[in-house]
Amino acid sequence: MKRTVHFLLITLAAWLLGGEARAQLKIDAELRPRAELNNGFKYLRDTNDLTQVYVTQRTRLGFSYEKDGIRLRVKLQDVRTWGGEDIATSSGVFGSQRGVDLYEGWLELPLGRHLSLRAGRQELKYDDERLLAIRNWNQYGITYDALRLRYARDRWQVDATASWNASDAKILGVTDGTDEYYAKRMRMLDLVYVKRELGEKSWVSFMSLLTGFQHPDYKRVLNVTSTSGLHLDYRRGAMDGMGNAYVQLGSNMYGKKTQAWMLTVSGGYRQGAIRWGAGADVLSGHDPEREEVDYQQTDHTFDIFYGIRFRYLGWMNQFSNVDASTGGRGLLDLYPNLSWYPGKEHELQFFLHFFRNQYEGPSPVGDGTMLEAGLGREYDLMYTWKVKEDLKFQAGFSWYDPSDTFLVLRGQDAGSHRNTWWTWAMLCYTPRLM
Repeated sequence: MKRTVHFLLITLAAWLLGGEARAQLKIDAELRPRAELNNGFKYLRDTNDLTQVYVTQRTRLGFSYEKDGIRLRVKLQDVRTWGGEDIATSSGVFGSQRGVDLYEGWLELPLGRHLSLRAGRQELKYDDERLLAIRNWNQYGITYDALRLRYARDRWQVDATASWNASDAKILGVTDGTDEYYAKRMRMLDLVYVKRELGEKSWVSFMSLLTGFQHPDYKRVLNVTSTSGLHLDYRRGAMDGMGNAYVQLGSNMYGKKTQAWMLTVSGGYRQGAIRWGAGADVLSGHDPEREEVDYQQTDHTFDIFYGIRFRYLGWMNQFSNVDASTGGRGLLDLYPNLSWYPGKEHELQFFLHFFRNQYEGPSPVGDGTMLEAGLGREYDLMYTWKVKEDLKFQAGFSWYDPSDTFLVLRGQDAGSHRNTWWTWAMLCYTPRLM
């Protein structure tokens, strides 16, 4: 916390120096409290589960400085649950030992008219964020410690990014196994991204992503997954559409051979104050009925890594872990949707999701029963009011109607379902302070 205070004092001093410093320094902020009534977000409600009520808050303060083409970005963040501070008494809250975290901290250097190099903690988001996202619904969000080289000219953009993660700065002579990295966290992230603009609002892109996870038994061995594919974003007049096609090869984080794929397509047409839309996402999975040895020894479940969850696959996040929620049998999501714009400041969205496994198969409890492919339906409603340019109010309600197959895959008895719903309201204020 002392470091944070020192940084703020230095920033204030720079602002007081004069007009030149102020012209090159920009300060932005964000305050985002969200109240939730949780009766099934991410998890199906069980018989003894009680409805949870809580308020979380995200507070951010960002500083951007640019001089001679060199850019510096620092953004501080605090995320807390109201009443969850660990320094308190029966009559009030004093604070939290967790303190303030660093959300962004990077330096960007110009290497020519069209080439730049950015190093440090930064946001990585590409296209519709299916594989790499900032996960903005999550109050913490996600940033990456990485080195990014970017070439941008005319309608072309080419990025080459590399990242290597360690749990600590180790010295020579460590032989006691303390060089273990965190389980299920990417040790290595490399990517190449090529984008070509087709028009004012349309583009096509290619991305190849290498993600490496430390082997659970052999600490110097990396299990590397290769994910490559194309994205198309098309907008013309009242029509819009998006599509993705990715293939995944190599090995999964546990070292098992991987062959998987993902296809997505969505689009819509706006007519006056109404936009009609529909989409389909298909994530490959494992067919439990196939008996070939090579097939059974290969992982066919597509891993979306740190891709965005909330925007796709239902707002209740029942499929935030696709493998666990589908029993590894793949996922098909069909989602017709409707948006109504009664005014420039108001939007009402409705999504209906039909979820299915790719394959039927035996029950994981081993009772000999066969599970059908249907996983249930989800109903999502969201209202957005842009009160001002930098102030937004949002509220939503979601309901999940699970099938018996989904109940069994999530560890519950068929027919044991209780109402699974979730509602929330959120304010988001993002002022430009300077």
